[in-house]
Amino acid sequence: MNVCAPKTLVRRSQMLHTERLLEFMTVPKEYNVVQGLIGLGPDIMLELLTDMTSVRDVQNFLAVDKATLVLKDHERFSKATETALADRTGTRVVFIKRLPQLATVLNPHPTEEEKEDVRTLMFDIMTRKDENTSQEAQRIKKTTLSFKNLRIDNNTSFYAWALIYINGIGQLKKELCIFPEIDTEKKQQLSREWFKTIQLPPPELRFEDVKSAGAYSIAKTVEGQLWSRGMKDDGSWDDGEQWTLNSHFNAKDGLIPSSLGPSKIRTFCFE
Repeated sequence: MNVCAPKTLVRRSQMLHTERLLEFMTVPKEYNVVQGLIGLGPDIMLELLTDMTSVRDVQNFLAVDKATLVLKDHERFSKATETALADRTGTRVVFIKRLPQLATVLNPHPTEEEKEDVRTLMFDIMTRKDENTSQEAQRIKKTTLSFKNLRIDNNTSFYAWALIYINGIGQLKKELCIFPEIDTEKKQQLSREWFKTIQLPPPELRFEDVKSAGAYSIAKTVEGQLWSRGMKDDGSWDDGEQWTLNSHFNAKDGLIPSSLGPSKIRTFCFE
């Protein structure tokens, strides 16, 4: 008769119990296992894609290895990347000043001299130490151009331009645009002086859309409020550069009266 020591019996019992546990600890491969690595399965990686807010981040993630690249063929890939694809952010903008539409209709084959009238301007966000320098704050979501006709003397005037944009965290920002035709020190000086007079909404507000008709601009907050530049409270044109909460399109709690009751402004356009 063989007799085992008590400690040996305990160890064998623990080993048997562990083996039984391992038999039942099978994790569905579809959910969180890739090539035997627990916690790196398609569904978990798709959750990571859902939290990404830029196309560049998605591209970098897919390029890690073959295990991540195959996610592009997953049935849930389109849904997981909706946020990143809808964001449409970038860090650089190219403006193209083209010929007037009438000129292109009358002469669909412009000369080399006429082609020179098509000007471009590259814009990069200018980082300032006293502002938010995070990566998202240095991205561009929406852009538009505003302008002002400035007089040099009684007989001469020109247009000064400013870029109004929404950055990655929803703030309304501005940058001076010096197009090639602003080619004298006097024009550049007047442009800078005008640009300093532009007063934007408070930085704590979050915007989702901005449009401009040049001398008149509108921006919409996430809550549906409309802020405008170039319009007085009575609806007449305003020559100033102060962005204000537009009294014509805002009412109590961000809602405005309509035939269907109080409504929230979801979109707007210029005619």
